[in-house]
Amino acid sequence: SSDLQAVRPLKKVFSLYLYDICYSLFPPNSPAYDVKSEVEIEIGLQDGFAAPGSRFEFIDPLPDAVLKLARLFRQAFIVPFHEEVPTGEIAANLHHAAMHYDKLPDLLIYLHPDGFEHVQLDALKTVLDMITLRQWPSDVSFVHLGHRHQGPLTPSGRVGSELRSYCGMRHAKDGSS
Repeated sequence: SSDLQAVRPLKKVFSLYLYDICYSLFPPNSPAYDVKSEVEIEIGLQDGFAAPGSRFEFIDPLPDAVLKLARLFRQAFIVPFHEEVPTGEIAANLHHAAMHYDKLPDLLIYLHPDGFEHVQLDALKTVLDMITLRQWPSDVSFVHLGHRHQGPLTPSGRVGSELRSYCGMRHAKDGSS
């Protein structure tokens, strides 16, 4: 989060949603981890606890690093996410889009918890600055910021399948089909 301090004020533009898929922020068997995962708890930015009036409370205040990150945004929420089948970020991403379908923002940025291992920080800062200054080109509908491309880029700029690339290269090399 300290790396993002150099970016223009995010508070005017962005809200932050952090998905708790590790069952670590609420008491065991808390109803916050409902199968439908419809709960979003606003973070109290002063103390790291749930904002006043929340139906659920965190076990402890949020870690300083999380609170520091949350303070960079207009609003920040913790979403206790019940993941019946482990899918990584896919289920949380689709769930977020479905929950907010009727009021999706003009722009969504999905970032892994280890995002800075995959994204060049200067590229992310540039994108965030452009958005904050409202200079994002309207004809750009998708940008992949990862710097570890697992396969060839498609003509549309998307990253190709690592498995298909590997299999395709192996077949071409040894002549098998």
